Amino acid sequence: MKRILIFVWLTAAAAVSAQTNRTLSLNGQWKAAVAESCPQAFPYTVPVPGIMSQASPDPGIDFDANELKDDVGYNYVWYTTEFDLSTSQDGYDNGNYTHALLRLRAKYNAQVILNGEVISYDPHCCYSHGEFDVSHALRFDGPNRLIVRVGSWNTASYPSRENEAEWWRTSRAPGICDDVTLQLTHDVTIRHLKILPEPSQQQLLCTVRLSNFGTSPQTVRGRITIDDCRFDADNDFDEVPVITTFECGELQLPADSACEYTFQIPASGLKPWTPGREGDPQLYRANFILAGDRAQVCKTETFGYRDIRVQGRDVLINGRKVLFRAENIAFHRALTRWADEVFDEAWIRQFLRSAVEEYGFNYLRMHLGHAYGKWYDIADEMGLMIQDEWRFMHDDEPHGADLAATETEFRRWIEQNVNHPSIVAWDQENEGHVRLDSLKAELRRYDPSRLWAEDDFEARHLYGYSETISEAPEYPFDGSRPATVLESCRLWLDERGELAVRENFKTSRTVSGWGLYFYHPDEVEQLQADLHADLGSFYRAHRIQAWAPFTLLSGAANGQSFFLGNLADSLVPKRNLHVLARLNEPFGASIEMNQAREWYKERKLHAPGRRYSKRIWVWNDTDTLQRAELEVSLCDTTGAVISVRKARVEVEAYGATPVEMRFPMPRKEGVYLLRPELVRTGGSHISGLERRLMVAHHAEPWLGVKAFGGHSRPFAGCRSLLENFSEQELSVEMQQAIIEQSHGELIDRIRPQSDGSVQVRTTRYPSAGHSISTERCFAPHGELLAEKQQETILFTDLPDSIRQYLVQQTGSVPIDESKIRISRDSGITTYTISTIGSSIRHIIRTESNGTMEYRQEKIKSFNN
Repeated sequence: MKRILIFVWLTAAAAVSAQTNRTLSLNGQWKAAVAESCPQAFPYTVPVPGIMSQASPDPGIDFDANELKDDVGYNYVWYTTEFDLSTSQDGYDNGNYTHALLRLRAKYNAQVILNGEVISYDPHCCYSHGEFDVSHALRFDGPNRLIVRVGSWNTASYPSRENEAEWWRTSRAPGICDDVTLQLTHDVTIRHLKILPEPSQQQLLCTVRLSNFGTSPQTVRGRITIDDCRFDADNDFDEVPVITTFECGELQLPADSACEYTFQIPASGLKPWTPGREGDPQLYRANFILAGDRAQVCKTETFGYRDIRVQGRDVLINGRKVLFRAENIAFHRALTRWADEVFDEAWIRQFLRSAVEEYGFNYLRMHLGHAYGKWYDIADEMGLMIQDEWRFMHDDEPHGADLAATETEFRRWIEQNVNHPSIVAWDQENEGHVRLDSLKAELRRYDPSRLWAEDDFEARHLYGYSETISEAPEYPFDGSRPATVLESCRLWLDERGELAVRENFKTSRTVSGWGLYFYHPDEVEQLQADLHADLGSFYRAHRIQAWAPFTLLSGAANGQSFFLGNLADSLVPKRNLHVLARLNEPFGASIEMNQAREWYKERKLHAPGRRYSKRIWVWNDTDTLQRAELEVSLCDTTGAVISVRKARVEVEAYGATPVEMRFPMPRKEGVYLLRPELVRTGGSHISGLERRLMVAHHAEPWLGVKAFGGHSRPFAGCRSLLENFSEQELSVEMQQAIIEQSHGELIDRIRPQSDGSVQVRTTRYPSAGHSISTERCFAPHGELLAEKQQETILFTDLPDSIRQYLVQQTGSVPIDESKIRISRDSGITTYTISTIGSSIRHIIRTESNGTMEYRQEKIKSFNN
């Protein structure tokens, strides 16, 4: 979209001048090399935008570096491209320009060299574009060679550099990871244009930053025009009508200076940008045109006319309440598997269109770092709201030089994305201790058109139900602010529908709690869908502001996506995505039940011939009363309808209504389905969420169908959960011994030893916030050799002083599942930290007077 807009705004300015400024794209296939100093040869070809893991031929380097620790093995990669400005294009003579600004974004930093001249170095362009003045080195009327030294993770500075809580999940591949542009301009240029909609005042607040590179003062005339982006697309960009014109008058620019001006533009004729497939994401284009005696300049920004604010527990967009139907995009984790796709504009458009139109999402959280810019451009067009999250995870509040660097990066991040209507909330962190209150207050003043998720929402990540820690979905909110649960199910499947091995201490751990020690992939896919159905039904009925499992798109960690197969070929939904589509209906229905708990844990039976009451929730996300007939069918597994219950329902705007119905169970034992449906006046049907019932007199072996009650013994064609953990074969005797000893507990880790014994760690939760970790050692034939228990706590729950001392001593942040054991004796508290994937155990002893002592030891065996 942006490349098209460049042509359009130049055309809009053509009436003012024969030659205005222009912006050229330098995207394409660049050459690259890995070297400590500038190389003579660049043997690889790499796409820009993109990352080095896409290089061809394969350099043979693990650029993602998920298995490495503090050194990725190299410091720099080098990119180069050539471009020729000697040929005039579209009537422009490039030799008439006097200044040139190169904009690029590089992970993790960039030094620019043009025609052999070192321009400058930018350590803060990982998540935002750096701007390089290349005027002195550029050949405006000839060939040019551009070289960019891109720093690896080794050279990354705070706060761009991922800490140990995240880098093993994400890609540490360096690269030029966003669009590269070269702006050719005159002495006077427009550096930035901010459009802040103020619908309540029926105006736009337009702030423009101008630069005069010249050695003499300049007087220019300013004009702002607003036109309709949608008209352009519908009319092949012919005769674009101007909706609003505002004359800014004469603007004085001293020599070698930068000036900023703000204008109030009447906007009574603009239509609001509204989200979702039921919304209307109207976009406009603001053109700021400068005309002077020597040159003309134009800058264009696309924007949407919308505001957003919080009122009590509600979020209002353009004064109307909106509920978020949310999901997550872990862009930087997706780079480990889908780098080709997530930089492909056509693929991004297809992916986001399916998210909105097929599955009903209207809100995406960009998890742990700003994504490639096209994601936001396309979200603007499609009416997707975005919560843009910084990469902080388990970090503490920055101070000193770290705080100064954070302020630089945050200001650039917000400024460069301020015109995207899709971004409705900023978020400074994921699951950490970074507040940045003073900086956020400054940024709120700069951009009052967005929320800050950590402050304006009561934001929680609630995994307790999915891990069987709590018996039902949780609602720990007081109602004072909008409540969001944007992570809630710790069960992730890869593109084949298999348990994600990369995080088996999470995925296999979760499945162990539901008793599927042996399973078929279809069964864990159904368990995932059941958990999403239970959680989603609960939160939709409770009218929470946002709920989401995790995650619609990720990479080698967290299950690559909610789709099956190669995403480059097609977007085939997993079973859970069908569930989410039903839950995302603005006017929808679901049956109140905890399917997963009833089916796998409690083995709940419905007696044949008896009647059972069920509560069906009908919700309404719209701003008007909704009426329909609720029909709930009792069917067998072939879809044959056995009985139907009907009731007329009315649901107030933004409300949810329960409907009680009684169902007679069939006489024949077996699995049956309850299928709700809303039939609206006029005959349209809205399918609700299907649920299963087991109809039987007594628990019998045949009831194991569809994993009812889990599987504690192997069966033909099954997978072994314990072998998925251990990543090697285990004897049947060993597996049965582990299952018998740990049944009802969550398995955290299984470690086969060289002598044939196996170490197993499990966790149980006697009450909320209280966990007991048990370590057991089994002999090769399954005999229990040793067992010990200890109270445990997560890193994020440690006292501040202990957490900070641990990071200071170790130089790293334990990931979220690292177990921290606590023991107390005679006024001394000992914290023992065992981190995932490490053979080092960290020990901190604290005395009652506050004295702390740190030591580490190598984990040798179970008894140590």
